[in-house]
Parts: sequence; structure tokens; C-alpha cells
Amino acid sequence: MGEEIIVNTEEAKNTLIHFWETIQQKDLDSNFDEEFSSAISSLLRSNTRSYRYVLPTQLLAKVVNPKVNATCLQKRSAVVGHFDARTLCHKVVVPFEREQGKPLGGSPEPYVNNPLRVPEVSSEHRNAQKDKDGWDQLCAVLNEVQKRGDKAFSERIFLQVLLEIRKIQNEQTVTYSMPQRISLEHSMAMFQEFLKPKTGGGRLQAVCVALFRTIGEFWGIYDEVLSAVVNASDASGERPADIDCRKDGKTVLAVEVKDRTVTLQLLEDKIATTRLARVEELLFLIRSEPIVESQEVYERAQREFASGQNIYLLHVDVFMEQILSLIGEDGRLLLIEKVGNALEEFRLDFKDRKDWADILVK
Repeated sequence: MGEEIIVNTEEAKNTLIHFWETIQQKDLDSNFDEEFSSAISSLLRSNTRSYRYVLPTQLLAKVVNPKVNATCLQKRSAVVGHFDARTLCHKVVVPFEREQGKPLGGSPEPYVNNPLRVPEVSSEHRNAQKDKDGWDQLCAVLNEVQKRGDKAFSERIFLQVLLEIRKIQNEQTVTYSMPQRISLEHSMAMFQEFLKPKTGGGRLQAVCVALFRTIGEFWGIYDEVLSAVVNASDASGERPADIDCRKDGKTVLAVEVKDRTVTLQLLEDKIATTRLARVEELLFLIRSEPIVESQEVYERAQREFASGQNIYLLHVDVFMEQILSLIGEDGRLLLIEKVGNALEEFRLDFKDRKDWADILVK
């Protein structure tokens, strides 16, 4: 039987955080292991909720301490390399999963449930399982990890598991609690906090879409606001800019949203695009310092007036504060609601959506 292998819980927490941070930098369509990706996806969505916790727990243990037996579920197991998987799951994996919005179902103690009250994941205990196909998948993945005993392979499978958890996480809908009242100062502070992290422009675009939809609803300048996820080209949606404000099907205002300084070349490109679309009003909302690279950018925008196009270059924060003061408290509350709607519509990363939900309840 041999002695029990110890898995340090603090080291496990740090390892899990490190690998999760790695996964958050990857595209959701990434793939670390084609052979087991289908089984991993199935297991993490299993109707047997306890099964969803087995792979992250067993693989975390194997990555932290390669001496453990990846198939061991209970420290009373007789296999060489047995360890206390139950404690690792309940002290490390469960709290982590709760912090991530419970993508695995939020079980408080999955290893005390009947399916996992066996010493190992092995074919010997198949008859004790209602979900025999799921058990077979667990056996296939963990036995392969244990058989290979290869650190790089264990880490690769662990990354695939975490990637799938992130996919499930992003499929979830976040609930946003609306404040009863909201002042101009408080609303601006909320948006400043939300937009502070560099997230590739997704947050900024969602906020601006919500802002222009609020403006449209309040003042009737246009009746439709079209946009798309931040990495979709304007042309793919037949839009002249990031945000297309239309009245009776015609663009009355095109809005380009930028979280970086506008260069002369960028301005020239957008002038050409909007001119072809016969857009007369083009607004750049920029959140950077400085908002343009040189005075030449302003001068080029002014010269375009003679060609029949009005171009505005404004800092997002300045524009937003002015609008929020004009639409009053009812408008600010409407905007906050529409930000949540836009975040869900564009399916921004779960962290982006969760951050906005957390800001609302501070």
C-alpha cells in the first residue's frame, strides 16, 4: 500500500491560480489535447454532478505532486500513491469554482456523494455507478495520465480541463442588480472602475453601445443602434463604424470607439469607409492619453468638412459625463441596465460581465 502522498493545499491553490491565469489569456477555441477533449467536455457537463469535479481535482494533484496516483479518490485506497483527494477538492477546487460563478454546479462537498464513495476510478467499481458511460470516460482519461506518468502530458490535460471550465463559465448568464438611485459622480466612478483594465476594447464598446441606445431612447435622434463584438469587422455587419446609429434604416451617426490614440492613418482609413457609405456625421470616442497623435489629425478632420462630412474627436469620459448630466437620474439608471444587456448580447468574457455585476453591488 505504501505511505500516503501529501498534496500541499497552499501549493495547490497557487498552482491552480497560475494555470487559470494562463487559460484566461487563451482563445476559447484553443485545444491542448484532441484525443481527450471530447471526453473532458462531456464529463464537465455530466448529469452526475460529482463527476464534474473529479478531473480538475485529480489532475491538480498530479500536477502539484507527480507521485500521487491520479486514479485515487480516497486516502484509504490501497493503490501506491494514494492521497486525500477529498480534502484537496473541498479546500481548493470547491472554493475556486465558487469564485468563478459555479460553472460545475456549485456542489459544496462532491467527494462525499455516492458516486465517489469508492477508493479509485477503475473498472472494478463500474457496477457501483449509475452513469457507467461517464465512469468509463473518467477511467480512460485518468488511467492514461497515470500510465504515462509524464509531467508535460498531465499539465496539458489539466489545461484542457480548465479551458473547458472557462467555456462553461462563459456560457452562463450573469445577473445584474440595479441600484435604487445613482448620482452623476457615482455613475462616473463606476464606469471609470469598469473601464480601467485593458481588455481589448470589449468593455468600452459595450458601454458606448449602451450609451447610444440610451440616447436614442431618450431623445429619438435615431431608432436603431447596431454593433457587434469588438473583434468583428465593420464590413462583416455592413456597418460604417463600430456603432451604427440609424433612423428609418439610414445611418445618421457613425461612432468609432477606440481605446488607443488615433493616428492620421487610422483617421484616413475611416474617412474613406464612411465616405463610401455616405455618412455625414462621424464621431470618434477615444479613451487614451493623448486622444490623437498630433495636431495634424485635428486639421485633417476639419478639412473634411468641405467634403460634406462632420468629424468629431472626443474623449469618452468627457462625452459620457456631459450626456449623463443631461439625461438625469432616470437616464443614468437606464444606461446601467443597458450596459448589462450589451455585455450579455456580445457575450463578453465572464470576468468582464462578473466585474460589472460586482461593481453594481459595491
